[in-house]
Amino acid sequence: MVQQEASQSTEPAASGSRSRGGEALAPDSSPGEVSRLAGQLQGLALAEGTAAGWCVALKPPKSVQLVVLDCAAGGQWAETTVDAWLQRLLLNQGWTGWVCYNDETPEGSAASGTKFAHAKGILAWRKDRIGWLIHSVPAWPAAMSNECLPPLVASGQRCGQSFLFLSLPRAGNMLRRVCDQIRLMDACCYTGRVRPDEEADVPFREDRWGEHLTRTYKLQAPSLVPLGPGVWHLAKDAVWGKTWVNGRPTDLDFYEDGLARTPPFEGFWHVQSWLNGNCPPFGRTQHCDNILQIRLPDGRPYETAKDHAKWAVHRDQPLVLVGDLNRTQTCAVLGLLPFLGAVGCSKPSVAAAV
Repeated sequence: MVQQEASQSTEPAASGSRSRGGEALAPDSSPGEVSRLAGQLQGLALAEGTAAGWCVALKPPKSVQLVVLDCAAGGQWAETTVDAWLQRLLLNQGWTGWVCYNDETPEGSAASGTKFAHAKGILAWRKDRIGWLIHSVPAWPAAMSNECLPPLVASGQRCGQSFLFLSLPRAGNMLRRVCDQIRLMDACCYTGRVRPDEEADVPFREDRWGEHLTRTYKLQAPSLVPLGPGVWHLAKDAVWGKTWVNGRPTDLDFYEDGLARTPPFEGFWHVQSWLNGNCPPFGRTQHCDNILQIRLPDGRPYETAKDHAKWAVHRDQPLVLVGDLNRTQTCAVLGLLPFLGAVGCSKPSVAAAV
């Protein structure tokens, strides 16, 4: 796949525009520059015969409804409720083990994620399969079993959210590779089930929830791991994100300084993430801008200030990212786990823009 880098932006920095390392940045993208997420996703397909599968779901603000697209849907969005979709994917699957991680742990949890990665997910496994849910919902789930998964908490329902579910074959060292990504970014694992006979296969221990995962061997960051044809995962640790420019400490923008410069993802990205926090977000840069408005299929547009989801689409290539990374300066120094979903590109994009 040949990627083309976007040219340097020549827009002047508007009043009130944000800066990074003393450099003025152009304004964020206008509402007219909304993402082509639907079209990009509908143009993606896994390679023939692959045993991996993906499913992407988006939840609008103040709603429990989802719009869902999976690799077997033929490019058609489906609608369902968030709890029904999550239960269908995660319950009664015969998992022998699982772990939940979140930087905002549920109420009542003995663990605190404030000094861990800004990462949220559920990893489950059985003899022949791995299920990996990467999501944006804080303080969820409080617990999980093969038969029970609690509904989203109120804060998760209030804002827009994103979900990505991966179904992977448990073959070779796939489980270890996934666990190494979670270990590299230093996720806060707060609950789960790990059988004694499986402790050799995973780094999680039931008596060590809320502790930093040990690294018995060196892990390189950022780490790009292929999970199947056209499916990658990119992780970093807390060391990545700080650099010195002209003698001044500078926070790196993971999307601009990492994603957009990592083969095969070079080029320009439209990014959706939560920019409402106290830490200044990055503005428009050479290879990235921020989405300001979203229109889901058959839905009214809403401003991204109401959306806690984290996803991005490439301007020119059929590449999609779904993860848990905000485009803010605090996230520059946290271990983060975005999923890079260049999930094949064997079909042209056929859908209208979101």
